Amino acid sequence: MTLISVRVSTRKSQLAIKEVTDEGLVKIDLTCAPVEGKANLELMKYLAELLETHADKIEIRTGLSNRNKLINIKSIDRVTVLERLRNKIT
Repeated sequence: MTLISVRVSTRKSQLAIKEVTDEGLVKIDLTCAPVEGKANLELMKYLAELLETHADKIEIRTGLSNRNKLINIKSIDRVTVLERLRNKIT
């Protein structure tokens, strides 16, 4: 089990990893509006794609209705997760 902190910005023109801080905070732009869980679903699918895993391995532990989220990623260690996300920064 790997926990990462994510801060999302919604209603952006494209999906993008904007930054992975030295402390491990991942900043992500999402295209969906935060309505009826659409942004959360987009986030989980996007993380699964970037991390090359299945969406069912990604879980929002806290922050379902907040831009700051704690994400649980099953079966990938923290170092690998942060490395893969840093390699995807646009």
